[in-house]
Formats: sequence, structure tokens, C-alpha cells
Amino acid sequence: MDGTAVTTAAIDIGSNSLRLLVVDDDGTQLVRDVTVTGLGSGVEQTGRIDRERYDATMLVIERYGKIITEHSVGSLEAVATSACRDAVNGAALMDDIEGILGGRPRVIDGEHEAVLAFSGATAEMAAGENKLVIDIGGGSTEFVFGAVSPTYATSIDMGSVRLTDRCIDRRPIPVGTIERARGECVDAFA
Repeated sequence: MDGTAVTTAAIDIGSNSLRLLVVDDDGTQLVRDVTVTGLGSGVEQTGRIDRERYDATMLVIERYGKIITEHSVGSLEAVATSACRDAVNGAALMDDIEGILGGRPRVIDGEHEAVLAFSGATAEMAAGENKLVIDIGGGSTEFVFGAVSPTYATSIDMGSVRLTDRCIDRRPIPVGTIERARGECVDAFA
């Protein structure tokens, strides 16, 4: 090893938001960004990522690509979750993102998403104590339990974007609609 510092970046392409984290070789955060694009909005009904959401996501990825270049990132990991798992045009989005970033994001399954959520949420916590991590995303919710590493992990196809698509058709939200949404959650998490 030549002693050259390696800047690392991670991108999370979620059903509601995109996240970028850039750190230097000692773990100091250089950039942390969260941008809401609502990528998964409508996927449940149509099976496709909406063109407007697709384009908004690509604009964010272009911006992230510039940030990555500016920081001379040497190691990049990008993952995509529920919307890209479910949408028939998810692979096309991964193709377009690969064209900008130079590497293809991995579309991960719900259990892998759960394990990553656990790792991120518990990294600074004391070892040895059992922890429950609940990661409420746009398209799915992960439940993960364990001490040092997960001993149980599951992903349920219920998230904020998916629930909104299923239940909420106007604002302000009528009380009956809130009760219906609550019932959808109870059924999904049973």
C-alpha cells in the first residue's frame, strides 16, 4: 500500500429519497446529503417508475456524480431498494445510473437491506446488548434484531410511499382514510 488516502462514497437509492455519504480515509464525513424524489410513487399501481420521478432521480445522481468527482472518490458503493426491486423499468434506471457513476448500483433484497440498516443504526452503540432496529422506508419496512449482528431480519412490503399510494388520495386526509391506512399497516405487520 502506498499510503494514499482513499475517499469512500455510499449512495442509497430508496423508494422515497436518495442519500449520499462521502467520508475520508479516517471516517470523517465530507458530504452527507438526502434528497427526496419519491422514486417509488405509483410503482405499486403501475409496476413502473414514473417518468417524472425517474428524471428527478437522474438529476440527483448527476449531482452526486459531480460531488464524487470533486472529492476524488476511490471507492463507491451504491445500492437500490424496494422501488427498483419492484418496477419493471428498475433495470433501465440502473443502466442509466451506471452510465453516470461508472459502476452499477446493486439492487438488494429486503433482508440485505435490513442487515445494512442494522449495521448503520448500531455502529456507535455498545456491543453485547440486544437491539431492535425498525427501518421505515418508502417501499418497505425492515425489522432487525440482534446484539452484535442480526439474529433476526425481515422486510415487509409496507413503507410511507407504498401506504400513501394505497390509501391517501386527497389532502387534507379524512379521518376514515387515516383509519384505513392504520388497518393496512396492522394487516401488513401481523
